[in-house]
Amino acid sequence: MRDGSENAQRMLTVRDPVCGMTPTPDTPHRLLYDGDEVLFCSAGCKAKFAANPARYVSHGAHADCKRDHGGALLAP
Repeated sequence: MRDGSENAQRMLTVRDPVCGMTPTPDTPHRLLYDGDEVLFCSAGCKAKFAANPARYVSHGAHADCKRDHGGALLAP
């Protein structure tokens, strides 16, 4: 089980997969992708990702990310 500081550190490394910015932890721009919650910096980035997730995340990279970063999607 992760403690709060580990979870906070992971949140610092989360990147919007569309633009690479760091979304705030309380962002309302979220969606589920492959069983994981993805955070976005804006409604525009969320809409772009929702329209074509494969453009922003390869399945191999997503699997590696889930293993290495607890499911947080990071910019390439």
